[in-house]
Amino acid sequence: MRILRFFLFFTMLTLTSILFAIRVDPQTTDGARMILDKAGQVSDEWTPIPIPDPNGSVYTISSPGNYQLIEDSTGQIVIDTDDVCLFLNCYLLEHSNANENIITINSDKTNVQILSGCLYNSAGPGTGAGVLVNTGCSLITLENIQVKNCGHGVKLNGQNGSEVVECKIAACDFVGNTTGIQLYHADRNRIEKSACFDGLQAGFELLHSEVNSIIDCKTFNTISDLSTAIAFTSRDGRCNMFKNCASKRTETGAWEFCNKSYGFLLTGTETKTKIIDCVVNKVTTTSENDAISYGIHIDPILLEQDEILEEKAELTGLVGASVSVAWAPNEKYIATVDYGGYLRVILFDGSTLTLVDSIATVGSTVQSVDWSPDGKYIVIADTDLVSVYSFDGSSLALIHSAIPDGATVDTVSWSPSENYIAVGSQIAVGSQSGYVRIYKFDGSNLLLLASNNTTTNYPYSVSWSPDGKYVVCADNAGEVRVFYFDGLILTFVDFDNTPSAGDFHVDWSPQGKYIASNDGSTNIHVFFYESGSVSNVDTYNAGATLNNISWSPNGKYITAIDQSGYVHIFGFNGSSIFAIAKSAYLGGFLLGTHWSPSGRYIAASEGDYDTFHVLAAMYGPENCLIKNSTIADTCACGEIVGTGLSGCVGNNGIICNSCFNNNINFSYGIPNKYHTYTRGATNLSDNLSCNFGVGGTPPGMA
Repeated sequence: MRILRFFLFFTMLTLTSILFAIRVDPQTTDGARMILDKAGQVSDEWTPIPIPDPNGSVYTISSPGNYQLIEDSTGQIVIDTDDVCLFLNCYLLEHSNANENIITINSDKTNVQILSGCLYNSAGPGTGAGVLVNTGCSLITLENIQVKNCGHGVKLNGQNGSEVVECKIAACDFVGNTTGIQLYHADRNRIEKSACFDGLQAGFELLHSEVNSIIDCKTFNTISDLSTAIAFTSRDGRCNMFKNCASKRTETGAWEFCNKSYGFLLTGTETKTKIIDCVVNKVTTTSENDAISYGIHIDPILLEQDEILEEKAELTGLVGASVSVAWAPNEKYIATVDYGGYLRVILFDGSTLTLVDSIATVGSTVQSVDWSPDGKYIVIADTDLVSVYSFDGSSLALIHSAIPDGATVDTVSWSPSENYIAVGSQIAVGSQSGYVRIYKFDGSNLLLLASNNTTTNYPYSVSWSPDGKYVVCADNAGEVRVFYFDGLILTFVDFDNTPSAGDFHVDWSPQGKYIASNDGSTNIHVFFYESGSVSNVDTYNAGATLNNISWSPNGKYITAIDQSGYVHIFGFNGSSIFAIAKSAYLGGFLLGTHWSPSGRYIAASEGDYDTFHVLAAMYGPENCLIKNSTIADTCACGEIVGTGLSGCVGNNGIICNSCFNNNINFSYGIPNKYHTYTRGATNLSDNLSCNFGVGGTPPGMA
């Protein structure tokens, strides 16, 4: 009996010491084999891997079985068979070619396990991976692995029709890699309790991948000096899940226009993906120019060349030439006004256009139209009046008109965050003197708050900055003038004189630093505004006389229409304007255009044939869910100027999230659904009630 007790005590002591040992040697230790075998990972036979060659060598595993490192080694391992357990035995496997993989699992292999060790590329990071899992592989398990200094820490590299499936990555660390983990055409995989440290571009990246779970994972210090930095992202996939994940300090220092930092990014055709119970802290940029930070972002992208600017719907038979158009915030309705003195609302259901209501205005000539941020009201420039109409989904009704000192009203613009309306007007028809005025609308009356003389010029167009603090005016002398509005006083700040006789339309970019205008001839101008100074960045000759322009919601593109019957899309990279696409001939003399709030569509109106068009422009994620997540401290160059949560394409759920210490807590695209649990919710304000932002209210929800 004493002998038996002694044997049992010795066995337990051996197992305990193995469990807490820093390194074990299964070749000689029965206890380690027993522990791994109990987990179904090994059998009784182990094969040592002799690759201590300091110059590196390739060891190919071509027979099923259990393999182990027996010391720190330099070289590569290729697994070319099923049913393999590779125990790195807590040793280091080092490679010195940055563009080669350290461990490769060849195509169509199954039931492969790689356990407990460190992979390091001393020459990286390059294009090589720490572990590359090739097409058609399944049931691959990686546990307790640390991968350092590689292009990809782990890459599941499938292809369409031969995906990598049902793999597990658990308790792994990825340090100093360009991308920690990339899933490419990889389905039904699970990544849990893993972390990416000091990444050079991305932490967890999913591309064309479906039904993957990323659970309890973290990124720390994902910092890129050359391009966009992303902690977690999924593009062109379906039904993926990010749950209980966290990103801390995601930063880009790249100088190129529109490089960004993201805590979480969903883009492309991503569908039914969820971001739940996640935390984002400190998404930042260090670029002095144009990089932008987002906590969680749903991003639209341009359609391919064979689809972009394809006509989605057409409405004919309108009376009068539509000179100005504006999308409602919910992207369901479009308002248009014409020289004949009519305001119309048109319903767009995604495939057809239907006239909902038309009303004769007080004045005889209407030149400008805009919606209130809540979509309940429409303001128009009505000859010598500023008029506000209500719209209840079926009919229009005049609420109030104001007369700005007998002046002719040329243009109106509703502020993005408050019930302020900017108005541009001439003292008298044909005069060389004009004013920019600010009115407040309280739901029943227009109250004049502030006014500023544009000296000898009169304004053709006005536009608000996205933060609602500035108004830009384009006038007949070719001056683009910026004013500051503090809620009571409108103060002139600066102007830039374009090389033209006059600027006929102006639009402030969604990012807030750029202003686009067209000069009534063939030119588009982009201006840069910062710290009280306006400067011309670039001028582009479109080759046709332009009538109107509008920025895309993501600030990368500008749409313009011309008098020859075409709609154009131009790109802007921070320093130059360039052509991207041109529509088919629509017929007639195009007068008005506006990019829809979600970025999916562009509206255009004909003056000659009284016809209205909607064209396809962008696409993005749909039916995704962002829930119970927290975003804090999005900034740039040390200033709180980033966006916490942005959903600028539609048909997604944004529910019960919290944002703290971001310049813009919520920047919503329409028609996303913001709170599906609110009982009897009938408007956007109710739908937003569960999302909470400290230090600010979502635009238009005050």
